[in-house]
Amino acid sequence: MCLNMGNDANIYALIEGMGFGSDKYQSWLQTLDEGEFARMTQKEIYDQRIEFARKELDIIQSQLTAEGWQAIQNIWKTTGSLFTDLNSASYKMYRKSLTEETPTQLTITSTKDGQTLTLEGGYYPLRYDTRLTSFKSNEDSEEVELN
Repeated sequence: MCLNMGNDANIYALIEGMGFGSDKYQSWLQTLDEGEFARMTQKEIYDQRIEFARKELDIIQSQLTAEGWQAIQNIWKTTGSLFTDLNSASYKMYRKSLTEETPTQLTITSTKDGQTLTLEGGYYPLRYDTRLTSFKSNEDSEEVELN
């Protein structure tokens, strides 16, 4: 899962696909009265959803050591350097091209060994496992490429 925290598109897919923060978000929505809710923009409401999700992702991020995160950064760099080849293979296998996502700088505030790290971010292919989500592709395949 941590491999998919290197860019905004993958983080969004994790949040939406795995439901991070959804319980706290639903509880928060129930505390709003109609007037408060009516005054909020969709962006403000969505930003609150993301905030709850990021807190849960922070807990996951804290389970790896600094060495583990450096290994992930190296995988992102390798994946980036091989993107053309990975994209070609994806097209040959699935008839779908990958979308090269822009890395998002990632700050881990507390690794398992107590360090704070800032990583460049990167791309790692993300696929839905339809056994774990209700999302289905048009082809009803086992897995669906997100990006």
